[in-house]
Amino acid sequence: MKIILVCDHKWRDLPPLAAIKLHLERRGCKVWIYAVRDALAMIPMIAPDCVVLNHFWGDRYQNLARQLRAEGTVVVVLPTEGAGRPIFHEVDRGDVTDYSLVDRLYSWGRRNSDAMLARGAISPGNLVTSGCPRTDFYRAPLMGAVTKREVFAAEHGFNPAKPILTWATQFPHAVVRQDQAEQWQIYCRSMVDFGVDQCFKTIGVDFRILPEYHRNLRDKSTEVFFKFARANPNLQLVLKPHPNEDRAYYEAGIADAGVSNVRFCRVDYMWNVLHSTDILLHRHCTTAVEAWLWNRPTIEFATIPDEFMAWPEREAGSHVARDLTELQDLVEQFLAGYRIEPQTRALREQYIRDWFGEPDGRRCEEIAIDLAALTRARARRAARVFPGAALRPVAAARILARLALSLPPNASLRTHAMRSILGTYHKSAESRLNKEITRRDVRAYEDQLKPLVADAAKA
Repeated sequence: MKIILVCDHKWRDLPPLAAIKLHLERRGCKVWIYAVRDALAMIPMIAPDCVVLNHFWGDRYQNLARQLRAEGTVVVVLPTEGAGRPIFHEVDRGDVTDYSLVDRLYSWGRRNSDAMLARGAISPGNLVTSGCPRTDFYRAPLMGAVTKREVFAAEHGFNPAKPILTWATQFPHAVVRQDQAEQWQIYCRSMVDFGVDQCFKTIGVDFRILPEYHRNLRDKSTEVFFKFARANPNLQLVLKPHPNEDRAYYEAGIADAGVSNVRFCRVDYMWNVLHSTDILLHRHCTTAVEAWLWNRPTIEFATIPDEFMAWPEREAGSHVARDLTELQDLVEQFLAGYRIEPQTRALREQYIRDWFGEPDGRRCEEIAIDLAALTRARARRAARVFPGAALRPVAAARILARLALSLPPNASLRTHAMRSILGTYHKSAESRLNKEITRRDVRAYEDQLKPLVADAAKA
């Protein structure tokens, strides 16, 4: 059985997909992990029995699913997101998506599964409440891949014996501006394509105000954060940006603030950061739920009114700081020996079970077991003529060369060659700045996880 796993985001999805790949290979499957653009190019060449997509919003994937199923290929969705905020529940439950095109959807938690079944969005036989595979990295044995605190502290020039506070930002649309026509059009098209505009319409809000909301919240939160950093020079602070944000904004903020106790964590897997984090600062981010898995104190950074983005169910598991004074008071309380109250811990655990499934360290393996069985049962081995199979030889050669060189999908072979000749090309730096995976990224995580996956299989 040949299976392609589509990886949308290196800093979020690659490790669990690598674990699933290894579990599948133990069951006799041949598996590839590709970035979206590479996957679309390689499907005609590989003629897979199954393609696992990272979401199913928008016309591109639904049209692809129609083509794949016409050729007897199993279409599976393993979501990169699975616990959306209330405003997006219409999208999450399948109001704007044709799930009849999907052979299997792995829903993270029962709350989302129940909503989809009640809506009639998907056949019960095609839906599996699998849990979130990312939670495996917060439990044995895959937790063995997480960076140790001493190593993380050394990388950032911190003392591992002293507390570390991390601000995990999440303002991906802040960079979008109406006066930048191309950027603005891409944003509006994607919101309409994914059906997000309908979610906003339901609550009587124009979706076009979301970038301004993100920008205002980011700017106000940044202002308070650096005031807090200057007022607490002995605290160790990490600023971890969302992978889709403008990193230059935060780098300039650190320089302008003149603070020496803030470290900018440009890129890293979130569990590596959270493992060394004693207090997490965030705003409505899945990062908080991941911190709950290790019983960390979390602070909702609510520096402007919630307006249409309110999320009381998620906030109930954290404390809320609306300004510098509240932030200072909470941090002092936590540093003085605060422990999560039993009722808060129970609320967190229930929320995780409802929306993320059971965090037992076996989600990747269980998904792989089901996926292998599904592919063997449903794939049709008849001769296939995949859309785009007659790729021009030059185009095919370029794709294969870029993959062999471990270049991301948006990299230019000509630019790579010129930089290599001139000695100005630093492959590792470019890879770290790009959310798109390369072949080298996949191999690196596979090598790290192989002994851990073997341990999981023995358990």
